[in-house]
Amino acid sequence: MFDEIINKEVDYSCNQLASAVLEKLLPTANDTVLNRLMKAFGENLRPMCCDPYGAYVLQKLLVTVSEKGLVSVRSYEVSVVKFLSFLVNVFNG
Repeated sequence: MFDEIINKEVDYSCNQLASAVLEKLLPTANDTVLNRLMKAFGENLRPMCCDPYGAYVLQKLLVTVSEKGLVSVRSYEVSVVKFLSFLVNVFNG
């Protein structure tokens, strides 16, 4: 299924029905797919954070890559701090 959405990850993540499917399937994704999604979402962080469906997919992705050990706890903490700083800037500026 993940091969079907190559280069359309953000579009599907921001769709009400497709995002629900993605959230359910993320834990079954292999490392290559998870890294591809992290790259795609990272390049589109603002739209993903501001979208009511995309934000949940992004959250599930962060939890999944953390649980699979694709990011170290330290880099995850730094990423969360950067992410929260980003959100503060978005909503305040």
